[in-house]
Amino acid sequence: MENLLSNVHYHRISLASTFIQSIIEKASHHLLVTNLQGDVYGSVQTNEHVYELEQYGNKYFIYEMTPETKEMRIFFFGKSDQLYELDPVKLYEQVSETADGLTWKGNHVQGKPFGYGYLEDQQGVSFEGFMVDGKKFYGRVWESGKCCSSCWCDDRITGFETVCTMDGKVEWEGYCIRGEKIDDDSPHPSFCHSQQQHYYVPNNSCNEVHSLHFNGLVVNLETIIIGKNSFQNAHSLVLSCPRLKSIQIGEQCFCSEAPFQVIKISDCPHLETIDIQQDSFVHYEQFILFDLPKLKNLKLGSRFCKHAHSFYCRSRTRVDCSVRSPFFRIHLSKGQGIPGYSQPPIREYRCDTS
Repeated sequence: MENLLSNVHYHRISLASTFIQSIIEKASHHLLVTNLQGDVYGSVQTNEHVYELEQYGNKYFIYEMTPETKEMRIFFFGKSDQLYELDPVKLYEQVSETADGLTWKGNHVQGKPFGYGYLEDQQGVSFEGFMVDGKKFYGRVWESGKCCSSCWCDDRITGFETVCTMDGKVEWEGYCIRGEKIDDDSPHPSFCHSQQQHYYVPNNSCNEVHSLHFNGLVVNLETIIIGKNSFQNAHSLVLSCPRLKSIQIGEQCFCSEAPFQVIKISDCPHLETIDIQQDSFVHYEQFILFDLPKLKNLKLGSRFCKHAHSFYCRSRTRVDCSVRSPFFRIHLSKGQGIPGYSQPPIREYRCDTS
């Protein structure tokens, strides 16, 4: 896909975050998966379109597929929030043989199946739908007397899947990630997805990773619970989740001594409670809470942010601060009211370190 950008013109259309939120609001099914570093992939289905989100290098691509017209639009964005749309790609319709011996009847770009078409084997059509760079993205597969309709990421089913018999009877439907059915009863500490309400990390977990970043695409997430002795090598915690209500972090978590460690929790309009136990974030230098209008309880354990040089908390409600760390002295300064708002004045909490 990076090579495609060098050959095709594109134009700016909107902000990526606004665009993605708008299609999620219209979605009949959505499954966007966020890993611990904040990278996202997955699919969104509305009544008219199917959207696939994938990352290539330092860019994200969004493919809008319209099954009724068999058309596809392509958008992309990078580190900034600016979204661009590629001008229509020149497609070449031809018949070719894929690497696994199937026949592709459809469009090509740079010698690979791209867009709408059919894959055929000796028994007939085995896949009908959209492909990008020779990989399935959305469509139907016929195999072993059954028809499967779904989205794919890296040629593995990721999204809402419907499995039917050849006479149209639905045998199973539900969400899959990389070909595996989602089991809500089992924790998935290595990622969080947009259907998930609770993110739970057992004790002594995720100590090989260096960050925990969840953004606004985990749209249903309400609680985060991290067991003790976890994320011990992580040097950043960044959260921005629209339905998040509570955060609970156990003892001796986030113990990295790397420079420039930061905790930033922002744009969580329903967050009420942050509870951090003792000996967590001991070496972190910055603690930022911003745009948390319902935050009421802030509990910080002993030795929290022992070396912090800045702490900033902005809230429209009174925050009950329970700070058990002798290294923190939190002062309340009068916030200024915002014209046009009936809420209480914004309260600003700042911290000095001794």
